[in-house]
Amino acid sequence: EPARARANLASYISDADYPDAAIRNEESGTTGFRLDIGTNGRVTNCTVTSSSGSSTLDRATCRIMQSRARFTPARDSSGQPTSDTVSNRITWRLPED
Repeated sequence: EPARARANLASYISDADYPDAAIRNEESGTTGFRLDIGTNGRVTNCTVTSSSGSSTLDRATCRIMQSRARFTPARDSSGQPTSDTVSNRITWRLPED
């Protein structure tokens, strides 16, 4: 049974999280990422699998996912918690003024 996010991963990011430098440079785009999920449901690592074109947004994606995302752990065939990976994408759109 795979790990399941406890909330929609995009819901962990709000306009308030948009990095100031990315706003100043008018950067936006979609960051693809892979999360390694531990047996406790916490993110143990984040890897950018496709860049938004902005290293600032890519770094912010991983920082936020590692600090906020929580999962129901994956389970092996005997029902024991096991590690897993989850891939997703976040689209960054410049906040409205």
